[in-house]
Amino acid sequence: MITNFIDPVTKEKTRVYPEIVLIAKHLHNKLNKPIFDEFLLKPNPIYTKIVQAYELIEAGLPYIPTYIYMRRDEVLKDADTLPYPLFLKPANGAQGRGTYKFETPEQLKTFLREEYKSEIFFPKMLQIAIENDGDYRVVVLNGRVLVTLKKHRAEGSIVANMSQGSAAEAI
Repeated sequence: MITNFIDPVTKEKTRVYPEIVLIAKHLHNKLNKPIFDEFLLKPNPIYTKIVQAYELIEAGLPYIPTYIYMRRDEVLKDADTLPYPLFLKPANGAQGRGTYKFETPEQLKTFLREEYKSEIFFPKMLQIAIENDGDYRVVVLNGRVLVTLKKHRAEGSIVANMSQGSAAEAI
């Protein structure tokens, strides 16, 4: 069974596979240790960047300041007080699709009034943009770093996602 969540404006889909949770629970019970990320074993797991942020914060790790809104009018009301530049991005991990960068409150307000017509902000995050030359990914298993990658943005892109033409190198 696949559950699809569909953004009313961008029409982006997020697929949730409940059978992954069942497999993870089965292997956990059989082997008495988690096989997948532990949040998959929690009751009613939610596959979003919001949950990932919570897990990082709970672990005491730094996290980029992020604002979560459920309604467009609330974003418009707060737009002048938010720190810029910032990204508007889906909370569902859409591989860089549906991500926008705004340098000023006026850019954000114009986008919301002219392009994002839905009153429901499904589910979106506004995240402070930290200027950098790429993203770093560290894969850790049982407290041991397996690999560290640096992802470089494709020319003219605001995201460093491989599915959007970016490249990565092991470091």
